[in-house]
Amino acid sequence: MLTLLAAAILVPFGARGEVTVPFPLSDVPYRAEATVHSPRGDAAAVKLCPEVFLMGPELCRVVLARPGRSPLTLKAGVVGDLLWTPDGRYLIGAGVNTLRLWNLSGGLRLAVPQGIPEADGAIRDARLTRLWLERGFLCAALHEDWLTDSGRVVRRNVTTVRYALPTLRPLASVTLPARGDREAECLRPSAEH
Repeated sequence: MLTLLAAAILVPFGARGEVTVPFPLSDVPYRAEATVHSPRGDAAAVKLCPEVFLMGPELCRVVLARPGRSPLTLKAGVVGDLLWTPDGRYLIGAGVNTLRLWNLSGGLRLAVPQGIPEADGAIRDARLTRLWLERGFLCAALHEDWLTDSGRVVRRNVTTVRYALPTLRPLASVTLPARGDREAECLRPSAEH
């Protein structure tokens, strides 16, 4: 017989009260890995992850908590980093190689950062390594390995892409050969120079 485990986390909102966010019903226990409050204090993103490793990518979920409303599990919530836009209207998440931007109703916009294309038929393996906000723009650092069919690395790049918010329209990018932990600069669009 399979026992479904359940638990919950209480997310405080000061004078606005608290919201109970239930963990997913599952045969494995979940943990609240992160809770990130919006700058306005009217919402929080709760990242819920299984306590044990499951085959494949970690099956974390992101739940939007707001006082006076039921918690909302966001689509495409398998993300690493989470951050809010400075106005608190949008939540941004970094998947393995895809950016996600949610509004407070759970609407979703996606973007896939790209570096310099490989012309010799190599296979691209890309991972987002960091997200940050700079002067009202989103910056995303991407590590790319270009592999042969046999898995041999033929080139490694680091690319930083600057995006307009909330459209996730790419504005500028810089790609450099990968060396250690360095990142490419998050360039301003040419109209700002």
